[in-house]
Amino acid sequence: MISLIGRLTPRSAQRGLLLQFRLNDFIYLVGFVGRMRFRYPVVGILIAAVAVVVLMFAFWRGSQDPVAVGNRDQQDGVAVQGGQQTAGDGSGVVIGGVRRMPTDVAADGDSKDDDGQDTADSLSYGKLPGVAIDANPQVAAVAAAIKEQRNPEQVSSLVRPRPFDPAAFQADPQKYLDTVEPGRVFAVLQPGADAPAIRRVSRRYQQINQGEVVAVQVAAPVGAPVTFTSFDAGQFENQLTSITVIADEDGVATARFSGTSGTISDVNILAGSPLAAGNVSFVVDVAVRR
Repeated sequence: MISLIGRLTPRSAQRGLLLQFRLNDFIYLVGFVGRMRFRYPVVGILIAAVAVVVLMFAFWRGSQDPVAVGNRDQQDGVAVQGGQQTAGDGSGVVIGGVRRMPTDVAADGDSKDDDGQDTADSLSYGKLPGVAIDANPQVAAVAAAIKEQRNPEQVSSLVRPRPFDPAAFQADPQKYLDTVEPGRVFAVLQPGADAPAIRRVSRRYQQINQGEVVAVQVAAPVGAPVTFTSFDAGQFENQLTSITVIADEDGVATARFSGTSGTISDVNILAGSPLAAGNVSFVVDVAVRR
């Protein structure tokens, strides 16, 4: 009915549990005690009391760690030292009854790759680089917006950009380019017979390593402003994640994207123009240079 100590699993696999109850054993015990209570009340009560004591003892023993911290012993091929169990064959470390590789529990600096470099550093994809607030007019404008807590459209793509003014743009195109507004990619013309559509020129999906530069290009009306915005870090030539450029005499707008440190995997870039309909998306896969 009850599996006793002789039927326990090896000590290296158990956690102090002295009894194993099968479901049918437990159901049989409950039914047996119930019948004894009506036929022989005293015997039924004694059996129930013994069962409770045995269960309490089993749970108490199960909560105790069978490994004495600070001792060195050999138990079923497991060496115990300083509270940590090491497999006798040197194949791993046993923690909480689970065999782990030594590198999983090594202290910082203990794990080295084949080149002698710390494994954590070799697998890191780095941190995003800092940008000087006076690096260029676009960065300076964004830094001022953050410092003075104004013009949120210059900081977030979730804020609607200021309406496009064709006359003001024609009068001073550089002023428009020096003002970065990531949300401009969403401020485009509605499709129609009189609205030219923006088109992709460069490949949609490209792969680069960190530190490399790739060009993303679209076709738009000659002289039209086109905004490119990255939603997954990296930076354009203005050291920001959004940039506005002008389509050249061939009607091609080009932005150069850099996979900086701290940028990894697929980077989603969207392009749009207030003088063209629709959007064009790009994906740049940035890999860590080994």
